[in-house]
Amino acid sequence: MATISATNELGALRLGGRAHSMRFDDGQASREYRKKVRTERLNSIVVAMTRADGTMLLFDGDEESQKRLDRFSRRAIASSTQILSWTMADNSVMEVTPDEMAQALDLALQEQGAQWFL
Repeated sequence: MATISATNELGALRLGGRAHSMRFDDGQASREYRKKVRTERLNSIVVAMTRADGTMLLFDGDEESQKRLDRFSRRAIASSTQILSWTMADNSVMEVTPDEMAQALDLALQEQGAQWFL
């Protein structure tokens, strides 16, 4: 999971504890670098949720994971399924509800939207 903070006045972006300089006057090289950094950021989205009992749920929140969360939560709700086994971001398998999946999807979409503007 990447640690992301806002850019500073020099255009440095902190990603995973390393500073990445983004020069906006370098043309194609700069565009390619920004695309690479953005892809790394978006692929590293993890949604953390805490249940009432204190259990931490860590859902992957990248675009592919969002698609899976959407499909499975919609299907589970439509079929009145109460519990699903789901592989979490840390590769543990947890039983989750369709509502938890839908909430994780909402949070992942919000985080993804925020990442586009960093």
